[in-house]
Amino acid sequence: MISIDVPIANEAGIALGALRLFAPSDSDDAIFRIDPAEATIYAEEEIQIFEATRYEYEIDPPSLRALSLAGVGAFRPSANPRQKNCGTLDLKAYVGRLAIQFINEDGQVVGSSAIEVRSRKLGYREDLRIMIEEITEHAVELAFELRAPTTLRALPDPTNDSQVAYQQFAFLNGLLGRKSFKDAIQLVLSRPHERIDSQLIQKDIRRGFRPNGKNLLEIARGGNRFPVPSGHPLAARASTLPSSITVASSGRTRDVPENRFVRFALLTFSSFLSNLLEAVSKLNRSEHARLIADCRSLVCSLKNILDHKTLSGLSVLDSIPLSSSVLQQKSGYREILQAWLNFDLAAKLFWEAGSDAYELGRRDVAKLYEYWAFFKLFKIFSEKFPQSPLALSTLIEKTKDKLGLKLKAGRNLSFFGKAHVGSVQINARFDYNRTFKRNFSVADAGSWTEQMRPDYTISFWLGSYEEKEAEALGKISHIHFDAKYRIETLQQIFGDVDSDIQTLVSETDDFNETAEQTSHKRDDLLKMHAYRDAIRRSYGAYILYPGSTGKSWTEFHEILPGVGAFVMRPGVVDNAVSKFFDDIMSHVASGSIRAEVAEHLAGKYVGVKSTASG
Repeated sequence: MISIDVPIANEAGIALGALRLFAPSDSDDAIFRIDPAEATIYAEEEIQIFEATRYEYEIDPPSLRALSLAGVGAFRPSANPRQKNCGTLDLKAYVGRLAIQFINEDGQVVGSSAIEVRSRKLGYREDLRIMIEEITEHAVELAFELRAPTTLRALPDPTNDSQVAYQQFAFLNGLLGRKSFKDAIQLVLSRPHERIDSQLIQKDIRRGFRPNGKNLLEIARGGNRFPVPSGHPLAARASTLPSSITVASSGRTRDVPENRFVRFALLTFSSFLSNLLEAVSKLNRSEHARLIADCRSLVCSLKNILDHKTLSGLSVLDSIPLSSSVLQQKSGYREILQAWLNFDLAAKLFWEAGSDAYELGRRDVAKLYEYWAFFKLFKIFSEKFPQSPLALSTLIEKTKDKLGLKLKAGRNLSFFGKAHVGSVQINARFDYNRTFKRNFSVADAGSWTEQMRPDYTISFWLGSYEEKEAEALGKISHIHFDAKYRIETLQQIFGDVDSDIQTLVSETDDFNETAEQTSHKRDDLLKMHAYRDAIRRSYGAYILYPGSTGKSWTEFHEILPGVGAFVMRPGVVDNAVSKFFDDIMSHVASGSIRAEVAEHLAGKYVGVKSTASG
């Protein structure tokens, strides 16, 4: 059995012992140590384990006991009273830095250690980075639309509130950690804007120069003169000459307002983050070690950029050259200007639910994927059904010094819009966490069986009806989506896509599989059926999942009429969901019935005719 020792130390750094972790007997690769350089790059702990895996542990010395700072209740001591220092560690779906405190027999905290819990999904590090960056981008865009033009730029003060601090850093890191921003910086450093600068310099008169009228006067009247040798050709005309003369010199200089602005912007970013780092460092250092490490890494990165020869030695910026065509149009400078304009908004954004995903070192990529998918769907919905600033206030709330993002798991958000397909007006409603309560009134929205709450619901109806009227007359179409980050292949949800429905059902009923595999497969499949069949006037239920890194995937899958899945991967641009919306709108405009919608979609996206449901 593979094992590894995690050092236990007190606040002074003195070693107290070790937490010995044992990998499962069938998973020798489930515990490992990464290179210190890699740990620094990703701000992770060197000793790493995987989520959803059960480990055994032993604490040395036996007098110590383990507590979990992350609040996941992961340590389960042995029932044997002689082995209370041993037990199991099971983190379920927790991902991120797990800070552990150790207490003595008197219940006093005497030491701590930390390990990194990784997702088993390949590419989760990159997915996490991209999702935070894109959530920041969408949130800042929405905040920009809500902000009054006369609002003064003023960064909020770094906070001593750990939750707000995590929020501020997450959004700022999402802004400054973007590949486009890093590429812009490299472009400016390698190809900085320059101008021809003419200046007057003192030049030794014995060296060649192109004289002008002023030079002739200087030759005749200049000070610090020396005698001309008697044999020199000029001796007959002048007995003395000045030792140096003032001439105009032209050269290229980087000390221009645009480069000074770049330095000013980077100093603004660095100053705020340094103050944030100082504020957080005053909190419990062990509990907030991840935030401190991440913040310090970003500050160090900005300092290295500021020390580059292109930006060092520049004059102080006296005014911001907002009208400069270089700042507005030249690649590199344009992106840095946009980042600076967005920086104060990013620093003011507060997202209560964000702490669910990454507070106290947690990196819940599954929950973050649900939030990220919301923004992707909301953007598609807004492009087809434009939203007013008043409607956007449903998502972002302005307070005295903050902009609160109201997106939170379990909280319903509704958005409405109108669009035209030809001459036909289509009304639409986009919901996050809409609840369909159990009721038996055919005229009302709801569920025939149990209460249902899909992650996202998009409803379409003709503009000639009010929503309740369309619902009562059966003229409304509900489409549901659930986000599932941990799914890598369609077979994990529905089994073999090429098999017929009977084979699929047989697979989901095969109890020779492990209980966990069967449970996941049945749950996801049955939930999609439940959405489509139990929620009245539902035309389809689809899973959004990112697929797996390095494997080919299809944009859309539908194995039954109105039951299927879309690949929606962070960092990958595709239009499958957008085209799907267009098709639904076309069918609503033409008055197509449910069967026609499902059959058309199956044929168009999959290329085969779907088997009709009974």
